[in-house]
Amino acid sequence: MTAHVVGRPENGARMIEPIALAVFTSLSWASAGTLIKGFSSRYGSMVAAFAIALGNLMLIGLVLLLLGNFSMSAYSVALSLVGGVFTSIGYLLFYMSLKGQQASNTFATIEVQAVLLVLYGALVLNESVVMGEALGVALVIAGIFMVSIEKGRRFNKGLLPAIAAQFFWALGWIALVYPIAHSTSSLLPVWISFVADIMVVSAAMLISKEHRAAASRVRPRYLSTGIVAGMFSSSGNMLYSVLISLKQLVIGTAISNTSPAVVAVFAHFVYHDRLTRLQVAGLAAVVIGGVILGMY
Repeated sequence: MTAHVVGRPENGARMIEPIALAVFTSLSWASAGTLIKGFSSRYGSMVAAFAIALGNLMLIGLVLLLLGNFSMSAYSVALSLVGGVFTSIGYLLFYMSLKGQQASNTFATIEVQAVLLVLYGALVLNESVVMGEALGVALVIAGIFMVSIEKGRRFNKGLLPAIAAQFFWALGWIALVYPIAHSTSSLLPVWISFVADIMVVSAAMLISKEHRAAASRVRPRYLSTGIVAGMFSSSGNMLYSVLISLKQLVIGTAISNTSPAVVAVFAHFVYHDRLTRLQVAGLAAVVIGGVILGMY
C-alpha cells in the first residue's frame, strides 16, 4: 500500500513534465509565427526566410557548442543538406502567403504536413491507416478548405503557396529522419539543414534585385525581431526533440499541434485578425484533426 501511494506523485510528475514541454513547444512555435508575420509583411518572404534561418543557426549552434561530442557520417550530412534545401523552399513559399494573408489563416495550413506524413507512411512505407488517422486527415482537409473560403464564398488563392510549402517541409523532415536517428546529436542534422537553408535563400536574394533592395532596407532593430522569431522557432524544435528523447512523442505531438490555434489568439490581439464563422469552424477542425493525428 505504501509503495503504491508513494508512486502516485512520481507518476504524476512524470506526466506533468512532457505536458509542460509540449505546451512550451506550442507557445514557442506560435510566438515565432506571430513575430515573423509583421517582419514578412514589411520586408517580404526572402528576407523573412533568411532571418528565421539565421535565428535557428545561432541558437542551435550555441546549444551544440555547449553539448559537444557530436559526429555524423558523410551520408547523413548529405541528407541533412538536402533536407535544408527543401526546408528553404518551404519557408519562401509559406512567407509568400504570410506577407499578404492573415496569420490565423496561413498558420492553419501547417497541419497539412501531418496529413502528408500519414500518406507517406501509407503509400511509401506500407503502413496501415487506422480509423482515427483517417478521421484526422478528413478533419484537416475539410478545415483547410473552410479556412480558405473568404467572404462572398470565394476561395482564397493567396493561401496556395502556404499549402504548397507543406509538401516541401514534409520532404525536408523525411530527409532528416535518417540523420537524426544515426547521429550522436539529433540537433546537428537540423543545424546543418539550416546551413543549406540560409545558403539557398542568400543565393536567391543575390539573384533578385527586388529582394536585394528589400534586404538593404532592413534596420538592425527589425532584423533582430526576425532573428528572435527564428530563436523561438528553434526553441520549439529543440523542446520537441527532448519530447522525442523522452519517448513522449504522442502527447508531445498532440499538444504541440495546437499551435495554429495559439497563433490565431496571438494574431487577434497583435494584428487584429478577423475570421468568419466558417473560418473559425475550419480552424477548429484543423486543430482537432492535427491533435488526433498526433496521437497515432
